[in-house]
Amino acid sequence: MEGSVLYAYLVNPWTMLVVGFLAHLLKKVQEERAVWMRDDGAGTAPTVWAYILKYPYQTMLAIIGSVVGVVAAGEFGTLNPLTAFSCGYMANSMVGVMDKRAESRVPKG
Repeated sequence: MEGSVLYAYLVNPWTMLVVGFLAHLLKKVQEERAVWMRDDGAGTAPTVWAYILKYPYQTMLAIIGSVVGVVAAGEFGTLNPLTAFSCGYMANSMVGVMDKRAESRVPKG
């Protein structure tokens, strides 16, 4: 594969979307590993797959949100590799914010 072709694949917005999403996913798994280590490593170590299974709805909402963000950016003419990476990275954060807000509004007890 020629260098320019590889570069074209790497800066493709959809590739950057996936890279951004995976970067944030790995960050979240690392945070869970830090908690696991702080708790003396009881049980099995958190993995990417375990994280996805633990938060299936949040993961799907993040994927849907990131795709919607990239499509919207494309429609507005602002789609570039950085925008796509940002959509992938921030979608998971936005779902986390929405999740915390919903939890705070649900009455306890």
